Amino acid sequence: MQKPRIEAFLLYLAPNMKTRIYPTLLSLLICYGSFAQQADHKKKKKSDIPKYTIENWFNGKKSATCLTFDDWSSGHGPIVVNNLIERKCPATFFVTQNNNGLGGGYVQMQKAAQHGLEIGNHTLSHPDLTKLTSDDLKKEVSGTQASLSKETNSEVSTLAYPYGPYNDQVIEEVKKHHIAARGVIDINHFPYEFATSEQDYFKLNTVGVNEDFTSEKFGTIIRKANIEGGMLTLIFHSVYNDKVDDHSYAAITEQRLNQLLDTLDSYKKETWVTTMANAVKYHREAHCAKLKTITNNAMEWTLNLTDTLSNNKIYNQPLTINLKVPNGKKYIAISQRGEPLPFSFNDKKNLISFNVVPDGGIIRITKAREKGMKKK
Repeated sequence: MQKPRIEAFLLYLAPNMKTRIYPTLLSLLICYGSFAQQADHKKKKKSDIPKYTIENWFNGKKSATCLTFDDWSSGHGPIVVNNLIERKCPATFFVTQNNNGLGGGYVQMQKAAQHGLEIGNHTLSHPDLTKLTSDDLKKEVSGTQASLSKETNSEVSTLAYPYGPYNDQVIEEVKKHHIAARGVIDINHFPYEFATSEQDYFKLNTVGVNEDFTSEKFGTIIRKANIEGGMLTLIFHSVYNDKVDDHSYAAITEQRLNQLLDTLDSYKKETWVTTMANAVKYHREAHCAKLKTITNNAMEWTLNLTDTLSNNKIYNQPLTINLKVPNGKKYIAISQRGEPLPFSFNDKKNLISFNVVPDGGIIRITKAREKGMKKK
């Protein structure tokens, strides 16, 4: 009884085949193609993002330690600079420009900068910045930054507030030509997220050093910073010895300085000893950098590391990348803009680790030739 009905239906359908079936089939094919294209796009998009991590601090260190010396007093040039250069120990000198006649002046500052020590801004005359007019504030902050950069032939990008106080008006002026600023408030906690906004980088605090600051106390603080994973910044002032009389403020002996530097040397495998500028650059870059695959074939893997910071001349601190690679793959070279980069390979975790500058150009990873692969 059902057969006539089916035949009737087919007879009805046949004349309308083109108008009824073809559009339906075409719609199905279009939908299928669209879904396939989306799936392929998602697959491709997913493959563009390699598996990687950015270390919290350079070379995977647990914390960052920054030695800062305020004022540029008479002992800084002949005592501190020479000791730091001999030890290859980075540090930051916050220079009060009116003190340029002390401690070897600009000649010694230039020497410091040439050996990787940072010259920072401590204003022209060391006033309380919160009590100045707008014009005087500009002169003390921005004017001194430009002058110190010229006289020392170096990048002056951080500032220490004289006496410590600051307000919103001061911060806005400092932000025009600096990436960070430091106060004088003593702290005892060193969290990794010490700055969660741009404004926070202009409110950095510190640990004060005087003659009573022992190696034991220093070691305890470094270990705490290592546990908490943050940035430890220390503030030194006057340093003297038998030949150089420097007692302007919170004076310590050269002997005490060297004891503290010896202590710091013993922790260099755990903490990244660097300038304040470099620590801030790394922290800011690491929070906004992203790595993306450009190409990946049998012989070469190219990637690009970018960040959202606009000034690439300032933000040029290399970041430490741990890149996951396929099991069994061997890699023989890494470069950025043609410059070879040192790298290490962890066989157990299949990780390549290397240091690379964000927005510094394409990263090329050369793969080892597999057996049976023909040369082109």
